[in-house]
Amino acid sequence: MTNELFAHPLLVESPSECRFYHALDLPISGPQEGRWDLRGRFDSYTGHVPFAGKTVLDVGTSSGFLTFEAEKRGASVISVDAESAAQFNNIPIRGSLYADDYDAWLKQDNEMLSRTKRAYWLAHREFNSKARVYYGSIYTLPNQLGQFDIVMVGQILVHLTDGIHALTSVAKHCKDTLIIAEGMLQEDAPIAQFLAKAENPQNNFSIWHYSVGFYRNLMACLGFKLQSNTTEKYRCNVVGWDQDIAITTLVFKRES
Repeated sequence: MTNELFAHPLLVESPSECRFYHALDLPISGPQEGRWDLRGRFDSYTGHVPFAGKTVLDVGTSSGFLTFEAEKRGASVISVDAESAAQFNNIPIRGSLYADDYDAWLKQDNEMLSRTKRAYWLAHREFNSKARVYYGSIYTLPNQLGQFDIVMVGQILVHLTDGIHALTSVAKHCKDTLIIAEGMLQEDAPIAQFLAKAENPQNNFSIWHYSVGFYRNLMACLGFKLQSNTTEKYRCNVVGWDQDIAITTLVFKRES
């Protein structure tokens, strides 16, 4: 892996500069509330996979909770996130800013993304993290990233128009264990539910819930076998959704 692949750390001095997607207990700045609170739940969220001594790719890292928790368990981690909001896959629902004024939306969401990156880098410094970060599209992860013992895909597929393309890109970098944590249909049939609704234009970033059968079939096509399937509820703090929400964790193993 070449150094030019990876982002240079941002100098962040205060949580006031940040947007925390995940709640984090920072060693210096203290507890920070986030849209999702997975504190104390990492092991269940990742299917109780052992991380000690493993190389890990955290896809869709956001403010980095999964990265930093994996590091605490002895893993070496590369974090992945979007370089620009232009790589987001929103649905252009009539009445949404995304559809009506894309340039204004892009400016707004790039600011949001920048603040989320700053949350990651503040936490990175306070945790004394050794993780490196690659910014780019999930659909075109470069071969230079290499192969990883564990790949984590946490609640990003719901926001993508093309989950097949995304997982095909991600799976190329997994040599053993691939973890998917998402809202999911508990069906054996390989189906999907389209989430966007014309009457709710502001929620144009929730796109697909796939079934367990969809993931099982797709991952079998990519050379993986389902090892475990668990569902638990995790705290979501988003206004209007502020409740415990069921997330399913699927653990796949690459077949020899």
